[in-house]
Amino acid sequence: MHALSALHGLAGGVVGIALLALGSTVLATIVVWRLRRDRLTLQAAEKLEHVDITSVVKRHVPSHLQSEKPSEELPIVWQSIARKSSRWIGVVFVSGILSLGAGAASFLLIDRNVKRIAAARLAEQAPSPVDPLKAIPGVWGWKYDFLQSCSQNPHTITVSNQKLSLRFAKPILDSSSQRLGTLEGARQVANLEYAIVSAEPNKLVLAPTQHPQSDSLDQSLTWIFIFSGEDTYRIARSNLTGTTGDIVRCN
Repeated sequence: MHALSALHGLAGGVVGIALLALGSTVLATIVVWRLRRDRLTLQAAEKLEHVDITSVVKRHVPSHLQSEKPSEELPIVWQSIARKSSRWIGVVFVSGILSLGAGAASFLLIDRNVKRIAAARLAEQAPSPVDPLKAIPGVWGWKYDFLQSCSQNPHTITVSNQKLSLRFAKPILDSSSQRLGTLEGARQVANLEYAIVSAEPNKLVLAPTQHPQSDSLDQSLTWIFIFSGEDTYRIARSNLTGTTGDIVRCN
């Protein structure tokens, strides 16, 4: 199926031309080789070597001109071989050039189709564009964390005046108030507030306003909400690799 897709459109036609030209080149080469063999057979006969030229004569002398007299038949055979050799060598030359040119064009066109197919597949796999500021308001819960799921502790998100607020049904440990790498200073909170740093398709960048922090390079920490759809997002932190599990919209 993938190969057929790569041969779509002009590429398929050019590949067909290349194959036909290659077949013609092979056929013409075989004919030229046989004509050369006939010529060598005649040369051997003229040197009075014991060779059978009957089949050669039948191939090149029309039946009505066959007289079984070498003096009459051999000139006709020589003329036929010379005429056919010139014609078929021309076919080899032309079809060879055509097969090479069409082959090169086929490679370029197939490569272009393959790249287009790969780009289309990537586009299909990429998440649909989501406006995070429109999608984020609502009630959410963690898909794979039962304690913070929609049934146990959903959180409500609202957006107003470039600020984003989270309100939990039950207080949680505020990770933004922790010292890096420790639980010291952590506290239970039911509400969190962030300033919206930037918004772009499928991504919302936030900065904590209640307990702002900096990393080891004194860069302000940010939280990145990454959407894979209007009803699913994950959270990443600017100082850490990886993301949380899926957080989904509660029905």
